[in-house]
Amino acid sequence: MFERFTEQARAVVVDSQQEARDLGHRRIGTEHLLLALAGGDGPGGQALRAQGLAAGELRARVARLDESGDDPLDAEALRTLGIDLDAVREATESRFGEGALDSSPGRFRRGGRHVPFTAPAKKTLELSLQHAIRLKSKEIGDGHLLLGLLHDRQFLSVRLLFELGVDADALRADVTRRITAAAA
Repeated sequence: MFERFTEQARAVVVDSQQEARDLGHRRIGTEHLLLALAGGDGPGGQALRAQGLAAGELRARVARLDESGDDPLDAEALRTLGIDLDAVREATESRFGEGALDSSPGRFRRGGRHVPFTAPAKKTLELSLQHAIRLKSKEIGDGHLLLGLLHDRQFLSVRLLFELGVDADALRADVTRRITAAAA
């Protein structure tokens, strides 16, 4: 299937592995693919930026997640105890540097070794092929990858976009328009 990926789409896959490594995550999830797309120049990255996605804010949110995709520090539970997690993060990062709370004992760096994909990330790659076929594209581009990421509302990538105020339906329409315009 990778032989059908454009150079940009291949770069997204490679960059997603680096994103996971840089964050000390053991697997590449839909969130890492989304991070890699956000930094790209193709239709997917353009559509994300047009919807107001700030890559830095996305990266900060992904950095706080544990391997299950959950924030290990439950803000709501802490709030019931009178602890404002955002204030704690802000104070800690101002004293110890950005991301000081982002590494937990269960995380580790994987160096240059292969980092496997999660099942949802693999499903995204499969869905990108289906979207390319649906749009009568001969190759799978980064826009098709974004459509794959948006396909299932249970994917962490969709949840993150929602939390950041991005309208997934508007994003889907925008990237589809960009893909078809580029093909014309």
